[in-house]
Amino acid sequence: MGQGSGYRCPKCGYRLDVMLGAGFAYPHVYEETVAKMKSGELGEEAKQFFVDHPDGAVNAEYELAVCKECGRYETVPALKLYVPKEGYVHQPAGRWSVAVPAEGVSFVAPWDLEDQYVKVGQLKQHCQSCGGTLKILSERTIARKGLTCPCCGEKLVEEQMFWD
Repeated sequence: MGQGSGYRCPKCGYRLDVMLGAGFAYPHVYEETVAKMKSGELGEEAKQFFVDHPDGAVNAEYELAVCKECGRYETVPALKLYVPKEGYVHQPAGRWSVAVPAEGVSFVAPWDLEDQYVKVGQLKQHCQSCGGTLKILSERTIARKGLTCPCCGEKLVEEQMFWD
């Protein structure tokens, strides 16, 4: 399942809609992300990862990031890099869900990343607005600290929703 939140600034009216995870589309999001990495569309480091680790995997679920330079928020794929634990050989998943079966789609499920893989890195991502470095915000950090309006600095008010 995915989780969505809407945020608004009570002072200036800024609005931010955030969709986290990938929901039923996860297998397709995963396969598309790997294809972009292997083609070099996500940079040379991403492309080299699968050259160095043909059995590697990536967390392609969407997360919220903030630009360290301009404070702009973006929803981006996590791009956390994984290699299988010693002795583990990934077996292609069968059906993903009744709604989106994803049969024939090549993906590593999020629970397999947690149980059968070791995180070895995370690709750097850059702000679409200013080119600055993005920092992924964990759900825990967002819940604990909240989000600040990039326009006026006021604390954003959350309006939560679920999606899929």
